[in-house]
Amino acid sequence: MTIGAYLRQVRERAELTQSELAANLGVTQSAVAKIERREDVLVSTLIAYVKAAGARYEINAWVDD
Repeated sequence: MTIGAYLRQVRERAELTQSELAANLGVTQSAVAKIERREDVLVSTLIAYVKAAGARYEINAWVDD
C-alpha cells in the first residue's frame, strides 16, 4: 500500500471528503487528491494531513544490533 492510499483511508475513516480535508489544510481539493495518489510524501505533509483529519500520528524507528 502506498502512503497516499493509507492517507486516503485515514480521511475516509474520519468521514471527511477531499474538499473538507482541503479546507482544514488550507489547500485545494485537487492538492488533496494529488497527495492521495503519491507513493511518498514529506514527513511534514504527512503530519499536517493526519492532523487535518483529526487523527493522531506516531513515527517510530528501530535499529537492530
